[in-house]
Amino acid sequence: MENTETSVANGSVSAPLHPREEERIARLLGYNILDTEDDPLLDRLTRLASQITGTPISLISLVDRDRQWVKSHYGTQLRESPRKDAFCAHTILESESGIMIVNDAREDKRFAGNPFVTGEPHIRFYAGIPLQEGDSLPIGSLCVIDTKPNSLTEDQVKELHSLAAIAMDYISVQRSNK
Repeated sequence: MENTETSVANGSVSAPLHPREEERIARLLGYNILDTEDDPLLDRLTRLASQITGTPISLISLVDRDRQWVKSHYGTQLRESPRKDAFCAHTILESESGIMIVNDAREDKRFAGNPFVTGEPHIRFYAGIPLQEGDSLPIGSLCVIDTKPNSLTEDQVKELHSLAAIAMDYISVQRSNK
């Protein structure tokens, strides 16, 4: 499996695969959450994430083999995108640091040519927290997005970590209940 950054035709850089990609995909599929209906609790969490950070868009997205699938969204109708264009595909590689922040996507070589930066919704700011149980493999992210450059305070980052943990706990409980 290729595990290096790869340039794509639009001038952005797609994320390398997770070092344990096959295990990560198996973990994701084990949750039986892909392509399921909207969930009111997760929708409240994404709305709260935007309110806490003052950003117009937030998502709970899951990264599978070829796409980013959006389980919950606030401020956008995005339901999925190709993995090669997904900021969240980069976020799942940030398990150790626990967050990926891009203050201005136009200034980041990974994203400057990304179709979500050069076109709608004109992403400038992105912050994402990997969704994972404890130290296990990440299945996706909770992220906030702005159409202007931005940054977060330490308190906002802590709150996003809390919301991501709540989302993951809820997803885990839902799996157990099925």
